Amino acid sequence: MRPVAEQSAAAAVDAASQARETNRLAEMASILENRPWVEIRDFTIDLLLILEWPHPAINTRYGMSVSGRYRIKNLGKTPAVNVYSAQALAVRHDVHRKMENYIEDAFRRLEKKEGLFFQGILGPGVEDVVTFSWLFPVAEPPVIGAGYVQNELEIAIAPVVAYESNLAEGKLQTAQAFALKLDAEPGMHRFDPDFAAIREKGKPENLVAVRTARSRMT
Repeated sequence: MRPVAEQSAAAAVDAASQARETNRLAEMASILENRPWVEIRDFTIDLLLILEWPHPAINTRYGMSVSGRYRIKNLGKTPAVNVYSAQALAVRHDVHRKMENYIEDAFRRLEKKEGLFFQGILGPGVEDVVTFSWLFPVAEPPVIGAGYVQNELEIAIAPVVAYESNLAEGKLQTAQAFALKLDAEPGMHRFDPDFAAIREKGKPENLVAVRTARSRMT
């Protein structure tokens, strides 16, 4: 058996270690309870157009112009500081295959803290509206045998938000991807927007933005 003094010293070391771990867990729990949590909500498309030869910088025949808005709200108990927001965009087959990569690219853009993306400070319970506008090349519809043209477009846009907390160091992130669909009937979002129809008439009246599984909140 160890001498009583050694046992007492070991017990004191164990007690001190347990106390430090208890304090660490309590501090983490306090941060999680009181830190800012930024949510993305109310995503809306205001304009959707397909233009022929839209801009000298776009070297394809067609370009797509899309603009919209969304709200960011701090659900936490303390301010979100250094708030920046941008968007990731995917069209046609890239919607499912590359959206995660595009989201990562958007966060890398936010690391540069360009003024274009700056939203400022978001206090507890406070929300802000972020507007966006894109003009980008879009491929003509592919021909699927026997002259049949596949006019449907798959379009997804993911707002991303990077921010910080005064309670702890490190970057905090939120992302939520939305797929643009046509609301065929109540509760049904089966069909993708039609290239030819958008080119002729602009944004469809029954265009809706549906949340997808691509999301993040850290």
